Amino acid sequence: MTLPVPADLPRLLRRLAREEGAERRELARLEARLRRFEDVERPAYDAWIRCELGPAVAEVEELAGALRARRMLAERVTELVEEGGLHPREALWAVREAAADEAPRAGGRAERATRECEEVEARRRAKRERKRAARQRMARERRAAGRKGAARGVPVGTGADGAGGGEAARRLVAVYRALARSLHPDSPCVVRALAPAQLRAVWAEVQAAYALRSLERLLALGAWLEAVAEGGLDAGAELGEGRDAPSPRPGGFLSLAERHERLRALRRAARTLDRRLGELVEEPAWAFPTATPQARRTLRQGAARRLASERDALRVALAAVDEFLDGIGPPRPPRVRRARGRR
Repeated sequence: MTLPVPADLPRLLRRLAREEGAERRELARLEARLRRFEDVERPAYDAWIRCELGPAVAEVEELAGALRARRMLAERVTELVEEGGLHPREALWAVREAAADEAPRAGGRAERATRECEEVEARRRAKRERKRAARQRMARERRAAGRKGAARGVPVGTGADGAGGGEAARRLVAVYRALARSLHPDSPCVVRALAPAQLRAVWAEVQAAYALRSLERLLALGAWLEAVAEGGLDAGAELGEGRDAPSPRPGGFLSLAERHERLRALRRAARTLDRRLGELVEEPAWAFPTATPQARRTLRQGAARRLASERDALRVALAAVDEFLDGIGPPRPPRVRRARGRR
């Protein structure tokens, strides 16, 4: 087996850096296609369906709202019967009386909501200050521990077995914080090419990906944001054949293992995003703005059939809930049960 000579190491690192740049460009292209579907094609399709089939859409939404209200009523009645020991008719009366008492109090909720918003904002500011102070304290402790470890000759950031056990978690947090700096409106590094509504939407996706511990999704969003911020890419456009996202700036010296790990993570993210796009191709909204009149007529017929099926299913479910509530009988107030005294 031939081992690489030390002179080949810089060339190998440069090749890995070029491959990493190519993977980032591919990832940015895939994410740009996904953003176009989510931000342009799906809203355009939904608006067109509402315009073409407005009465059917309104009927479905009305039936869905009525079903949600009836189910909440039935669930509350069932809860009072099972946990409170009430008769079903008494539970139905109690729920309706509670709803009637709640209506007059709705007028004073605006002032309470305003006060609550101010209190929540004050608590958020205090929480941010506490987190900032905690981060500064932890940074000081890490620096002190690093100085002590360097004095003893122990590598910093190693676990009990000598390897970085939390490397994946640290990388996830690092990518998340970089995205937060790019999306927070008060940050000097915020992506100015995105509108405030787009910033909020992308930040919600970042939060969801971080909650799921999905490094692949965070890397895809990061590559797309780099393309938007540095390459002048339109936030709602797709990368063309001759238009590439910029390569990342060099982030200092990286070892071979670190280069390989970053490259594997980018390839995993590209494969995951490619699979997701393959599933979205079957959606009716895919490439809707460029659909021909014949294709739009086909889409309209399919949407009409789906709305009719959903309407029939909602009517069946609503009839079942109404049958359950009608089977209880007319509501009656709870009877006063007097305890029998001993003779």
